[in-house]
Amino acid sequence: MLFSDKTLKGKQLNQSMALIMILHIIKLYMSVCISESSYDIKTERLYKTRQDLVQIPDGVFKLTDLKLLHLDENKIDKIPIKILSLNKLIDIDFSHNNITYIPEEIYMMTTIEKLYLTRNSIKHVSKKISALVNLRVLDLSHNYIKHLPVDMSALTKLTHFDVSHNNLKVFPEEFCQMIMLEKLLINRNKITAIPENISHLTKLKCLHCSSNKITHISYELHKLKRLYDLTMHNNLIKEITKRQLPNAQYITLHHNPLEKLELHDHSNNLVELYEYFKSDEYILQQGKKVIAFLKIKALVAQYYEFTIYI
Repeated sequence: MLFSDKTLKGKQLNQSMALIMILHIIKLYMSVCISESSYDIKTERLYKTRQDLVQIPDGVFKLTDLKLLHLDENKIDKIPIKILSLNKLIDIDFSHNNITYIPEEIYMMTTIEKLYLTRNSIKHVSKKISALVNLRVLDLSHNYIKHLPVDMSALTKLTHFDVSHNNLKVFPEEFCQMIMLEKLLINRNKITAIPENISHLTKLKCLHCSSNKITHISYELHKLKRLYDLTMHNNLIKEITKRQLPNAQYITLHHNPLEKLELHDHSNNLVELYEYFKSDEYILQQGKKVIAFLKIKALVAQYYEFTIYI
Protein backbone atom coordinates (compact mmCIF):
# COMPACT_ATOMS: atom_id res chain seq x y z
CA MET A 1 0.00 0.00 0.00
CA LEU A 2 1.41 3.32 -0.98
CA PHE A 3 1.58 6.18 1.54
CA SER A 4 0.66 9.70 0.56
CA ASP A 5 3.41 12.32 0.68
CA LYS A 6 1.70 13.90 3.66
CA THR A 7 1.65 10.65 5.65
CA LEU A 8 5.28 9.91 4.75
CA LYS A 9 6.44 13.35 5.84
CA GLY A 10 4.50 12.94 9.09
CA LYS A 11 6.26 9.66 9.85
CA GLN A 12 9.66 11.18 9.05
CA LEU A 13 8.91 14.12 11.34
CA ASN A 14 7.91 11.81 14.18
CA GLN A 15 11.08 9.78 13.71
CA SER A 16 13.21 12.93 13.77
CA MET A 17 11.54 14.15 16.95
CA ALA A 18 12.03 10.76 18.58
CA LEU A 19 15.72 10.80 17.64
CA ILE A 20 16.14 14.30 19.09
CA MET A 21 14.45 13.19 22.30
CA ILE A 22 16.72 10.13 22.57
CA LEU A 23 19.82 12.27 22.02
CA HIS A 24 18.60 14.72 24.67
CA ILE A 25 18.07 11.90 27.17
CA ILE A 26 21.55 10.54 26.45
CA LYS A 27 23.08 13.99 26.94
CA LEU A 28 21.16 14.45 30.19
CA TYR A 29 22.28 11.04 31.41
CA MET A 30 25.89 11.81 30.57
CA SER A 31 25.67 15.14 32.36
CA VAL A 32 24.60 13.61 35.67
CA CYS A 33 26.61 10.39 35.62
CA ILE A 34 30.29 9.83 36.09
CA SER A 35 31.25 6.17 36.21
CA GLU A 36 33.40 5.02 39.10
CA SER A 37 36.19 4.37 36.62
CA SER A 38 36.11 7.90 35.19
CA TYR A 39 38.43 9.30 37.85
CA ASP A 40 41.18 8.04 40.05
CA ILE A 41 39.70 7.68 43.53
CA LYS A 42 42.68 9.70 44.77
CA THR A 43 41.79 12.69 42.58
CA GLU A 44 42.29 15.95 44.50
CA ARG A 45 41.24 18.53 41.89
CA LEU A 46 38.16 18.38 39.66
CA TYR A 47 37.15 20.97 37.07
CA LYS A 48 33.79 20.51 35.28
CA THR A 49 33.17 23.96 33.83
CA ARG A 50 30.57 24.53 31.10
CA GLN A 51 29.38 20.92 31.02
CA ASP A 52 25.63 21.69 31.04
CA LEU A 53 25.36 19.84 34.35
CA VAL A 54 21.94 20.09 35.98
CA GLN A 55 23.10 18.43 39.17
CA ILE A 56 26.33 17.23 40.74
CA PRO A 57 27.16 13.80 39.27
CA ASP A 58 27.00 10.96 41.82
CA GLY A 59 30.48 9.83 40.91
CA VAL A 60 31.91 13.06 42.33
CA PHE A 61 30.90 12.08 45.87
CA LYS A 62 33.15 9.01 45.69
CA LEU A 63 36.22 11.23 45.33
CA THR A 64 36.79 11.52 49.06
CA ASP A 65 40.31 12.96 48.67
CA LEU A 66 38.98 15.90 46.66
CA LYS A 67 40.34 19.27 47.77
CA LEU A 68 39.20 21.44 44.86
CA LEU A 69 35.79 21.24 43.17
CA HIS A 70 34.96 23.71 40.39
CA LEU A 71 31.53 23.23 38.80
CA ASP A 72 31.08 26.79 37.59
CA GLU A 73 29.05 27.83 34.54
CA ASN A 74 26.58 24.95 34.61
CA LYS A 75 22.85 24.66 35.34
CA ILE A 76 23.01 23.26 38.86
CA ASP A 77 20.14 24.48 41.04
CA LYS A 78 20.96 22.91 44.40
CA ILE A 79 23.82 21.47 46.42
CA PRO A 80 22.90 18.04 47.87
CA ILE A 81 23.59 16.76 51.39
CA LYS A 82 26.02 14.23 49.91
CA ILE A 83 28.59 16.99 49.55
CA LEU A 84 29.42 16.35 53.21
CA SER A 85 31.22 13.18 52.09
CA LEU A 86 33.87 15.46 50.56
CA ASN A 87 35.28 16.46 53.93
CA LYS A 88 38.70 17.45 52.58
CA LEU A 89 37.39 20.20 50.29
CA ILE A 90 39.07 23.58 50.70
CA ASP A 91 38.14 25.24 47.38
CA ILE A 92 34.55 25.19 46.02
CA ASP A 93 33.29 27.06 42.98
CA PHE A 94 29.58 27.00 42.09
CA SER A 95 29.65 30.31 40.23
CA HIS A 96 27.31 30.93 37.28
CA ASN A 97 24.68 28.35 38.19
CA ASN A 98 21.00 28.44 39.22
CA ILE A 99 21.45 28.03 42.97
CA THR A 100 18.78 29.85 45.00
CA TYR A 101 20.00 29.15 48.54
CA ILE A 102 23.08 28.03 50.44
CA PRO A 103 22.27 24.70 52.11
CA GLU A 104 23.01 23.97 55.78
CA GLU A 105 25.53 21.33 54.69
CA ILE A 106 27.89 23.97 53.31
CA TYR A 107 28.03 25.66 56.70
CA MET A 108 29.18 22.36 58.22
CA MET A 109 32.23 22.13 55.95
CA THR A 110 34.60 24.01 58.20
CA THR A 111 37.70 23.12 56.17
CA ILE A 112 36.64 25.38 53.28
CA GLU A 113 39.06 28.21 52.53
CA LYS A 114 37.62 29.46 49.23
CA LEU A 115 33.93 29.63 48.36
CA TYR A 116 32.69 31.10 45.07
CA LEU A 117 28.94 31.56 44.61
CA THR A 118 28.86 34.54 42.26
CA ARG A 119 26.13 34.89 39.64
CA ASN A 120 23.45 32.70 41.16
CA SER A 121 20.02 33.60 42.54
CA ILE A 122 20.80 33.59 46.26
CA LYS A 123 18.66 35.87 48.43
CA HIS A 124 19.59 34.84 51.95
CA VAL A 125 22.75 34.08 53.91
CA SER A 126 22.35 32.27 57.23
CA LYS A 127 24.19 33.36 60.36
CA LYS A 128 25.55 29.80 60.40
CA ILE A 129 28.07 30.88 57.78
CA SER A 130 30.09 32.13 60.74
CA ALA A 131 31.12 28.49 61.30
CA LEU A 132 33.35 28.64 58.21
CA VAL A 133 36.19 30.08 60.27
CA ASN A 134 38.89 29.05 57.77
CA LEU A 135 37.44 31.03 54.87
CA ARG A 136 39.99 33.25 53.16
CA VAL A 137 38.01 34.02 49.99
CA LEU A 138 34.24 34.51 49.84
CA ASP A 139 32.50 35.64 46.66
CA LEU A 140 28.75 36.26 46.89
CA SER A 141 28.62 38.88 44.15
CA HIS A 142 25.87 39.16 41.53
CA ASN A 143 23.07 37.71 43.64
CA TYR A 144 19.94 39.17 45.27
CA ILE A 145 21.12 39.42 48.87
CA LYS A 146 19.48 42.19 50.92
CA HIS A 147 21.00 41.49 54.32
CA LEU A 148 24.19 39.99 55.72
CA PRO A 149 24.21 38.58 59.28
CA VAL A 150 26.54 40.38 61.69
CA ASP A 151 27.73 36.92 62.81
CA MET A 152 29.88 36.91 59.68
CA SER A 153 32.29 39.10 61.59
CA ALA A 154 33.64 35.81 62.98
CA LEU A 155 35.26 35.16 59.58
CA THR A 156 38.46 36.81 60.70
CA LYS A 157 40.68 34.95 58.21
CA LEU A 158 38.97 36.50 55.18
CA THR A 159 41.35 38.34 52.88
CA HIS A 160 39.00 38.69 49.89
CA PHE A 161 35.31 39.49 50.38
CA ASP A 162 33.08 40.27 47.39
CA VAL A 163 29.41 41.14 47.88
CA SER A 164 29.15 43.53 44.95
CA HIS A 165 26.08 43.62 42.71
CA ASN A 166 23.52 42.76 45.39
CA ASN A 167 20.72 44.67 47.16
CA LEU A 168 22.49 45.53 50.41
CA LYS A 169 21.49 48.73 52.19
CA VAL A 170 23.88 48.37 55.11
CA PHE A 171 27.43 47.17 55.44
CA PRO A 172 27.56 46.19 59.14
CA GLU A 173 30.23 47.90 61.23
CA GLU A 174 30.90 44.52 62.88
CA PHE A 175 32.51 43.42 59.61
CA CYS A 176 35.41 45.71 60.39
CA GLN A 177 36.52 42.97 62.78
CA MET A 178 37.66 41.02 59.70
CA ILE A 179 41.11 42.43 60.27
CA MET A 180 42.86 40.30 57.62
CA LEU A 181 40.84 41.79 54.76
CA GLU A 182 42.94 43.02 51.85
CA LYS A 183 40.23 43.31 49.20
CA LEU A 184 36.67 44.41 49.92
CA LEU A 185 34.18 44.82 47.08
CA ILE A 186 30.79 46.28 48.02
CA ASN A 187 30.07 48.23 44.84
CA ARG A 188 26.71 48.13 43.05
CA ASN A 189 24.50 47.97 46.12
CA LYS A 190 22.30 50.50 47.94
CA ILE A 191 24.67 51.20 50.82
CA THR A 192 24.40 54.70 52.32
CA ALA A 193 27.52 54.82 54.50
CA ILE A 194 30.92 53.30 55.10
CA PRO A 195 31.36 52.23 58.74
CA GLU A 196 33.31 54.72 60.85
CA ASN A 197 35.49 51.92 62.22
CA ILE A 198 36.74 51.04 58.71
CA SER A 199 40.20 52.06 59.94
CA HIS A 200 40.38 48.74 61.85
CA LEU A 201 41.00 47.06 58.49
CA THR A 202 44.66 48.00 58.53
CA LYS A 203 45.63 45.47 55.83
CA LEU A 204 43.07 46.74 53.33
CA LYS A 205 44.58 47.43 49.90
CA CYS A 206 41.52 47.57 47.66
CA LEU A 207 38.10 49.05 48.50
CA HIS A 208 35.43 49.27 45.83
CA CYS A 209 32.24 51.03 46.95
CA SER A 210 31.14 52.75 43.76
CA SER A 211 27.53 52.84 42.56
CA ASN A 212 25.91 53.03 45.97
CA LYS A 213 24.11 55.84 47.81
CA ILE A 214 27.02 57.00 49.93
CA THR A 215 26.79 60.68 50.88
CA HIS A 216 29.90 61.06 53.01
CA ILE A 217 33.49 59.80 52.99
CA SER A 218 34.55 58.65 56.43
CA TYR A 219 37.53 60.48 57.95
CA GLU A 220 38.74 57.05 59.04
CA LEU A 221 39.64 56.19 55.44
CA HIS A 222 42.63 58.47 55.76
CA LYS A 223 44.10 56.07 58.31
CA LEU A 224 44.28 53.16 55.88
CA LYS A 225 47.95 53.44 54.98
CA ARG A 226 48.03 50.37 52.71
CA LEU A 227 45.00 51.33 50.65
CA TYR A 228 46.00 51.93 47.02
CA ASP A 229 42.77 51.31 45.09
CA LEU A 230 39.61 53.19 46.09
CA THR A 231 36.54 53.52 43.87
CA MET A 232 33.92 56.01 45.03
CA HIS A 233 32.33 57.02 41.74
CA ASN A 234 28.60 57.14 41.12
CA ASN A 235 27.54 57.99 44.66
CA LEU A 236 25.97 61.07 46.32
CA ILE A 237 29.11 62.73 47.69
CA LYS A 238 29.05 66.55 47.67
CA GLU A 239 32.21 67.47 49.55
CA ILE A 240 35.65 65.96 49.99
CA THR A 241 38.35 67.39 52.22
CA LYS A 242 41.98 66.34 52.34
CA ARG A 243 41.39 64.95 55.82
CA GLN A 244 39.08 62.36 54.28
CA LEU A 245 41.11 61.09 51.36
CA PRO A 246 43.60 58.26 51.96
CA ASN A 247 47.07 58.14 50.45
CA ALA A 248 45.84 55.89 47.65
CA GLN A 249 47.35 55.66 44.17
CA TYR A 250 44.05 55.15 42.38
CA ILE A 251 40.86 56.95 43.35
CA THR A 252 37.70 57.34 41.27
CA LEU A 253 35.27 60.15 42.10
CA HIS A 254 33.37 60.78 38.89
CA HIS A 255 29.57 60.93 38.80
CA ASN A 256 29.23 62.49 42.24
CA PRO A 257 27.46 65.85 42.82
CA LEU A 258 30.76 67.37 44.07
CA GLU A 259 30.67 70.97 45.21
CA LYS A 260 34.00 71.10 47.01
CA LEU A 261 37.20 69.12 46.51
CA GLU A 262 40.38 69.53 48.54
CA LEU A 263 43.56 67.84 47.39
CA HIS A 264 46.73 67.20 49.35
CA ASP A 265 49.45 69.80 48.96
CA HIS A 266 52.20 67.63 50.41
CA SER A 267 53.58 64.30 49.26
CA ASN A 268 56.81 62.33 49.06
CA ASN A 269 56.29 62.09 45.31
CA LEU A 270 54.82 65.43 44.34
CA VAL A 271 53.06 65.45 40.99
CA GLU A 272 52.31 68.90 39.67
CA LEU A 273 48.62 69.64 39.33
CA TYR A 274 47.73 71.80 36.35
CA GLU A 275 44.37 73.48 36.72
CA TYR A 276 42.37 75.96 34.80
CA PHE A 277 38.85 77.27 34.70
CA LYS A 278 36.49 76.72 31.80
CA SER A 279 32.70 77.06 31.54
CA ASP A 280 32.17 76.90 35.31
CA GLU A 281 33.97 73.56 35.49
CA TYR A 282 37.46 72.62 36.57
CA ILE A 283 39.47 70.25 34.45
CA LEU A 284 42.26 68.65 36.44
CA GLN A 285 45.23 67.71 34.33
CA GLN A 286 48.49 65.84 34.68
CA GLY A 287 50.59 67.34 31.93
CA LYS A 288 48.48 67.08 28.81
CA LYS A 289 46.37 64.24 30.18
CA VAL A 290 42.95 65.09 31.57
CA ILE A 291 42.50 63.02 34.70
CA ALA A 292 39.33 64.47 36.16
CA PHE A 293 36.45 66.60 34.97
CA LEU A 294 34.52 68.02 37.90
CA LYS A 295 32.00 70.75 38.42
CA ILE A 296 32.88 72.21 41.80
CA LYS A 297 32.60 75.50 43.69
CA ALA A 298 35.97 75.37 45.40
CA LEU A 299 39.28 73.74 44.55
CA VAL A 300 42.06 73.72 47.13
CA ALA A 301 45.68 72.60 46.41
CA GLN A 302 48.44 72.79 43.88
CA TYR A 303 49.80 69.30 44.43
CA TYR A 304 48.27 65.95 45.13
CA GLU A 305 49.47 62.48 46.11
CA PHE A 306 47.05 60.32 44.16
CA THR A 307 45.60 60.03 40.69
CA ILE A 308 41.90 60.45 39.95
CA TYR A 309 40.76 58.29 37.04
CA ILE A 310 37.46 58.61 35.24
